[in-house]
This record gives sequence, structure tokens and C-alpha cells, in this order.
Amino acid sequence: MQHESAMQEPQKDGQPSKVAIRTSDDSIGRIVSVTGSQAVVMLDNETDGPRGKRAELGAILKIDTPSCILLVLLSALSIPVPSQREGEPEIRVAELELIGQLTKNDDGSIGAFLRGVSGYPSLGDMVDTASADELRRAYMWDDTQAVSIGTLTQDRSIPAMVQVDELLGKHCAILGSTGTGKSCGVAVLLRAILEQNQQAHMLLLDPHN
Repeated sequence: MQHESAMQEPQKDGQPSKVAIRTSDDSIGRIVSVTGSQAVVMLDNETDGPRGKRAELGAILKIDTPSCILLVLLSALSIPVPSQREGEPEIRVAELELIGQLTKNDDGSIGAFLRGVSGYPSLGDMVDTASADELRRAYMWDDTQAVSIGTLTQDRSIPAMVQVDELLGKHCAILGSTGTGKSCGVAVLLRAILEQNQQAHMLLLDPHN
């Protein structure tokens, strides 16, 4: 369902006129900037309101384009123009990282998840939270190819899975400051791999004891 909201734009005589902007009852905001693999969305004022929509760091959002559904990671939040008084509107924006896409088949159904993007969002495109089905397509893999290392924070019913061949077939790193759980993360990964591949051999070196 869509409706129109309006913003003020000055005319030549100095009097403001209304310019219609397309919004959606199901969106959390609209794209206002696209640069390379990043985009910026202006959040609706009602994002944290009765509709229950929330924009949180680390959330997976989606942008529905004619050719595919882009999946994006919310990486930063800011209020560049905060309100001066309680109840006044303010501008809130979120920065997005383009991480992949769900292809659209000829019959309108959604296909497999692919890393990277073949197309970019346009200015004014609506941004919404990804559905459970879309998250499953991005994070769930065949048990013979991947191991489960936990569940998604965004939806606890969806397992977070790692493709073993992809993980071990190239360089990878687990980074973080002291106390954030790097050693625990490595232990979880190795335990999950060994539970499914009991004949595997691993050599773990700890140069810092």
C-alpha cells in the first residue's frame, strides 16, 4: 500500500510549494544517495512507531528493484539535523552496505542468493526489513556443504551457516578487540566442522600461549 507525503520547495516568488514524494506503509525509508557499494536511506519518522519497524545496526534490509531484490547491511545511523524542541521533526539517516542480491525468475518467483550486485538502487527506492524467507535464502545452505554455528540475531528461527569449502579454501580472519570472543568464535567454528567431518585433521597454533 502506498500513499503520498509532501515536502516544501521554494518557488521563484519565495512562496513554498508542495512536491509529492512516494512513500510506502511497509518501508522504513527511501534511498537518497548511492555511491559504489554503499547507499544512504532517509528514515521515516514513524520507523520506531506503532508499525514496529526498527532500524538497528547490523540489520539486514532489502531494496526491491525491477530485476532483483538487493540485500543490504545497515552499518551506521545518524541524525544530521536533530530537532531543537520535543515533538519537532528531524532528519535521520542510515548508511547501507550492498552485500548481495536475490534473483527474480521470469515467473516472478525469487531465486538463489548471489554475493555482490549486478544492479544498483535508484534514488527514491524504498527500503524495508528483509523477510524470514529472504533471510533463509541468504543464510541457509545444504547441510552437506555447510555447518551451523548458531542462529541469526535478526530472526532466531534461522540458523547461521558457514560453507566449509569456502571458509577453508581461502584466507580468512576473525578480528576484534580484546574480550569480544575471537577465541570462542574460532572454537565454535572448529567444533561445528569436526562434528560433521569427524575424520578431519586440524593443526591449531597459538603464538601467544
